[in-house]
This record gives sequence, C-alpha cells and structure tokens, in this order.
Amino acid sequence: MSEAQMLYVVGAQKAGTTWLHRYLQDHPDCFVPPSKEAHYWDDRLNAQPLNFLSRRLTKLTADLERARQNGKKINALLRRHADTISAIGMHAGPGHDAYVQFMNRGRADEPVMADITPAYCTLDRASFSEMSELHPDCKFVFIMRDPVERLWSAIRMYYEDFIAETGTDFSTHLDEFEDGIPGRFHSRSDYKRTIQELEAVIPADRLHFAFYETMVLPNGVTPITDFIGIKAIAPNTEKRVHTGEKRNLPGDLEDLFHRKLNGQYRFLHDKFGAEIPAKWRAALPGGR
Repeated sequence: MSEAQMLYVVGAQKAGTTWLHRYLQDHPDCFVPPSKEAHYWDDRLNAQPLNFLSRRLTKLTADLERARQNGKKINALLRRHADTISAIGMHAGPGHDAYVQFMNRGRADEPVMADITPAYCTLDRASFSEMSELHPDCKFVFIMRDPVERLWSAIRMYYEDFIAETGTDFSTHLDEFEDGIPGRFHSRSDYKRTIQELEAVIPADRLHFAFYETMVLPNGVTPITDFIGIKAIAPNTEKRVHTGEKRNLPGDLEDLFHRKLNGQYRFLHDKFGAEIPAKWRAALPGGR
C-alpha cells in the first residue's frame, strides 16, 4: 500500500466539517476513518488522554445498550464499536505509531487520508508544527462560518443534551452570556488566533482557508479539492447535517455577540476582503 498524503481539517466547529467529512468519505481518492473526529492531537498535546478514554468508553457503553435494545441496527453499531476500540488504542505508547495505524485502518490505496477534528482549531503553533512533521506530505484546511451564526449554533448544540436530561427550558441557560462569551465557547470563536498560529508554522502552499457559506454551494467545494489535489465530484448540496432544533437568536444576545466578535470580523475583512461571503457583510466594518 502506497503512503497517502495527510489532510488535517482543523475546524471550525459548526462550520461544515461534518458536511466535508461526508463529501470526502464518498470520494474515491480520499480515505476518512468512519469516526469523524479522531481527537488525537488535542487530547495528546493537551495531556488529556484520560479524558479522551473516558469519553470513548462512555460512548461505547451507550452504543452497546442501544445495540441490546435494537437488534436491527446491531451490525452498524458493532462496526462503530470496533472503530471506537481502535480509537482508544491511539494513545498506546509514547510515539505516534498507533495514531498512524488508526488513520490507515481500512484504507485501500487512496492517495489522501483525512483527520477531520474541529477541536484542533484550539491548538497552538507548536502543536501544528508537530502535526506537520509527522508526515512528509500533509496539508491543513480551516473552514470558517459567520462568527455569530457559528457561535449560536454551537450554543444550541451544547445545551441540547442538558435540556434532554434535565427537562429545563433552553432560555434558562442563556443567563451565563449576560457578561460575555464563556471561555469554552470563545476559544472556538477565535478565528484570528487559529489563523495566526497556523500561518506561523505551516507554509502557505500547504494551508487553505475556506468559508462554509460558499463551500456548500454548487461547485463551492472545488477550491478545496484543487488544494488537496483530487478531482472535484458533485456533492449532495441538498442534505444538511447536524442542524439541531431551530431556535432564534434573541436580539440582545445577537447585539452582544456582534460586539464581542467585532474584532474577528475586522480581522477577517482585512485579511480576506472580497472573499468574505456576502452573508457576513452586514457585520463587517461599516455594515452594522
């Protein structure tokens, strides 16, 4: 089996990474592990392998219970169990060999393999440098979505589990945003920091920035496939993934989020100019 080019899609969360995962998973020239998010580099480099193992084992236990209750889906769940067990093994040993084996598990001879983990956007330049040194031919993609829309989508996703477990009203969880954006949400909203950390150590020809709003349009994924070096195929632009329950963003929070993220809009406007999606224009300097 020939060695594949390594592709890292490092975020952002709620910015179309699942859409791109499914697109690349269907592509004949790209191999993507069944488990979308490896969480190898963020857990390892943040010294949190025990947290990683705990999450994986919790997921495995929940899947086993679902398999017990629903025999019709047992085969699909068993495949997921095997992938989860393999992912747990990534942290075996001091080196990266187990991770490389995980990424190649099930690969035939596709010329590209991809690790699509949005949490990688929180890593620093030292981490990105180590990731790039693992493989002689690796590239990085960072996808961005309108900062306020992405943040609101992440908030809705975060609290859905709390609501399901506690039966609380969604609005009661919004009080913590009265004074700003909590750190767990802010770290993934800081596009400027992620871009600067990437550009500090990754050569420009191995780094691609994309926008969710244009990526999912017809032919919108072509700049990404051109960058990777694979042929563009027609994506399914009709089916949306991980949309969650529709909830309108309260006006006072929208104004607060725009104020807090104004520096992001300004930085992105200065850096990308006309490449910024039209939907963002109202929030750019002079637009609000």
